[in-house]
Amino acid sequence: MNREQDEGFPLCRRLPDGRVNPYNPPRPCFLSVVDSVVGWSSQGGHSCARPDGYQEPRLVIAVNGSFPAPTLEVYEHQTVRVHVRNNMASETTSLHFHGMFQRDTPWMDGVGMVTQCPILPGQSFTYQFTAEPAGTNWYHSHMGGQMTMGLAGPFIVHPRPASGRSYDGDVVLMVQDWNHEWEAAMTFLKMQYGMYVGGRKVSASRNLSGAKYSNFYFQSGLINGRGRFHDASNNTHNGAPLEIFNVSPGGRYRFRVIHSGSVYPFKISVDGHQLTVVASDSHDIEHVLADAVIVTPGERYDFEVNATRDVDNYWIRAESLEVGVRHVAEAILHYEGSATGQDPTSSPRPCSVLSPCVVVNCPFKLYPPEDHIHCITVDQLRGAEPMPPEVGEGATQVKDYFLNFAFPGNTQTPASVNGVQFLLPTVSALTQPTDFTSRCPGEGYRCQEDRICQCSSVLDLEHGEVVQMVLLNLGKGKGWDHPVHMHGHSFWVVKVGFSTYNDSGFLLSDNQDIDCRGSHKDPYKQVTKVVAVAATGGEGESFCNNATWADPNWSSDKGGVPGLLLSRPVRKDTVNVPTGGYVVIRIKADNPGLWAMHCHVLLHLGDGMMLMLNESFSRHPPPPPGFHTCGDFNRNSTGGG
Repeated sequence: MNREQDEGFPLCRRLPDGRVNPYNPPRPCFLSVVDSVVGWSSQGGHSCARPDGYQEPRLVIAVNGSFPAPTLEVYEHQTVRVHVRNNMASETTSLHFHGMFQRDTPWMDGVGMVTQCPILPGQSFTYQFTAEPAGTNWYHSHMGGQMTMGLAGPFIVHPRPASGRSYDGDVVLMVQDWNHEWEAAMTFLKMQYGMYVGGRKVSASRNLSGAKYSNFYFQSGLINGRGRFHDASNNTHNGAPLEIFNVSPGGRYRFRVIHSGSVYPFKISVDGHQLTVVASDSHDIEHVLADAVIVTPGERYDFEVNATRDVDNYWIRAESLEVGVRHVAEAILHYEGSATGQDPTSSPRPCSVLSPCVVVNCPFKLYPPEDHIHCITVDQLRGAEPMPPEVGEGATQVKDYFLNFAFPGNTQTPASVNGVQFLLPTVSALTQPTDFTSRCPGEGYRCQEDRICQCSSVLDLEHGEVVQMVLLNLGKGKGWDHPVHMHGHSFWVVKVGFSTYNDSGFLLSDNQDIDCRGSHKDPYKQVTKVVAVAATGGEGESFCNNATWADPNWSSDKGGVPGLLLSRPVRKDTVNVPTGGYVVIRIKADNPGLWAMHCHVLLHLGDGMMLMLNESFSRHPPPPPGFHTCGDFNRNSTGGG
């Protein structure tokens, strides 16, 4: 299966009819293989491009001349070397290999000021690590908003020995939301201070449950760096070229979907074809037949498509979940022998009472009845492999942690975890621990009840302990979904607690399994707690900085949570935490390092929705000799000069 490419298009080229062709050159990656080591030389710098064919160019980051960054493919357990040179004149950078465990190499995780000092303009840095686990992964900058400007690319790790299933084609479908006017810094500032377009304030959109999306001015959707600008006022588009996937009649093809975007989930479907969903976040699942799969920022899903329909062209659609707004990324499934140079005329399969459509990974529990769509939520998926007994049913001691991802506050509502707005350390915290002074006091990972703190949040994990994290989206700062990503691990999703919805799928009330220890009503004590007045708070709904189970018997040192899936839960590294609800995940703390854990909505991460997992501190491996250092310079002397 081949991707059609336009060879040699210069940056910002205008077509004869006035339309603009997106920049999509060949994708060199200077590949060299020596023994079991695979390596690339990568150079990144600013360029201009028009990925959606819009008239004016926009600043992007090109990696080896490519937007988005080139696909890197390796085998499991290979040693990977990626040589990065920063050719940007005024920005630092770093590379995070999303999904990689980085076992024994935590200083190669690529988070600036957490695991390394940023790569300065003109500097180079060599990442070297073992490729694990096998599956669909990706790499991207972990500095500011560079990911959305093009510094992101697929990182595919093939199993060795090869999987038992053979394919006639194995391709990547990387989808993102796109703004062709503002680069990342402007987008972030407009989210903070108000989104105005043409003097008119733009309100946040919502999904059908009522959950809001942060104000990213979404103009076009891109698939593998290509898209079209649609004019919603007259239902037209600019005709820019789209990504084309060629298939042979009768063939079986694996699609690796990567969400590299900023804010909006996408529902992926292929007209006229059923999807067989086979993996999520690099881990195989029991196969599920579906009409569509939803991916949130940072997630990956793999599905199979059998090319058994009439020889023709078919739309591949990636539609946002917004209500009342049509945002779509498109590509074309092209059967060999069908017409070329023409848009498909296909339509999605109609959903009906007798033949409802199936959608995998719904971020809410149900669609309205009239849509005739059956949701399969992430907790209803099953992993292909059983959960290790020492983490699941055989675990004898489990440590509970409650982490609330939200925007609490009154006059100010920063992104936070347990009320802590994360501040980046001023040093590489992992490799310069004695110079790391911005750690939050006390327990290190939560603020006092109904207060907002600003510091570097750290959750200490003891080596070998089984950790059960309850990821919350509750209290005064709820209202937005949060796809939470954990570095250094894949976790098991053992329970999801959704809000209460009406029959049309709209949010009615929060899940009652959690006691925020504030003004939430405790269903077991049948009393309403009143929040004490704090410096940054007041009477009203709890910030939910110090939550626990509403039923004390659910704590792991007592009876434990009923209904946990401890046999074959799905294993992931990114999971959506629904507003008004929670997700329970488990890991074993056996990978020493300092691991970022954050919301993968770029605007939420940039505003401070992050903490660090300080895992097995006494066992942290030392960085390589000569590993670079950084920090503040304060001249305290009172002398002259």
